[in-house]
Amino acid sequence: MEQKVCKSFHLDLLKALLAFLEKATPDGADAPFNLTYLIDNPTLDSNNAGWSESPTWGSKCCEYYQTNFDFNQTIQMKFPAGTYEVRAQAFQRPGTLDDIYVDYVTNGKNNVNAVLYAKSKTQKIMNICEGATEKSLGTGSSKIDNLGYIPGSMSSAQAWFKKESYDNSVWVTTTAANTLKMGIKSTNNAGGGWWVIFDNFRLYYYGSMTQEDVTPLEEITLDNHAGQP
Repeated sequence: MEQKVCKSFHLDLLKALLAFLEKATPDGADAPFNLTYLIDNPTLDSNNAGWSESPTWGSKCCEYYQTNFDFNQTIQMKFPAGTYEVRAQAFQRPGTLDDIYVDYVTNGKNNVNAVLYAKSKTQKIMNICEGATEKSLGTGSSKIDNLGYIPGSMSSAQAWFKKESYDNSVWVTTTAANTLKMGIKSTNNAGGGWWVIFDNFRLYYYGSMTQEDVTPLEEITLDNHAGQP
């Protein structure tokens, strides 16, 4: 009996939320409605539960090494038409350290193919070299001549994530109420040394504003329940 009451209460809350969102637009571009709490296990702190696949989990984040993948989840509620932003911390190392030195550092070539996506919209995630620092963070980092230090392990990647590095964003504007599928995927991550690691998914709603109206958020919020409308 108690379980049925809780489920009914949850459904009533979702109905109220949808009714609110259908008529609401944030006060400004810098104050979207934070819907991150609707994502199942967005911070990946304990495991990868709630998502479509089982990548390697550790240091409160997930990774794929030399493996093609499509890591996603669909939020099963009919979101109203409007503009949504999905964010996640993630990077790809497209090859070995020698590969990225030649490709990125020497030739200025970005071979990243992994994308963050929301429905049909995609955006390449950051190249590992884009987050290079002068000093090593955490344990297991790698040193690249003429570039600096980059993550080289899950624990070092988490150290970069804690510094709010490697933040990615993808936008989608919908014209009708529908569910929302989001995730990270790559069909060309199986090469030697290719590595993708990610953490901290977030979801924001901008109502009738378009992406062109909005300046992307600079601050990231890692709390599942921060900023509920």
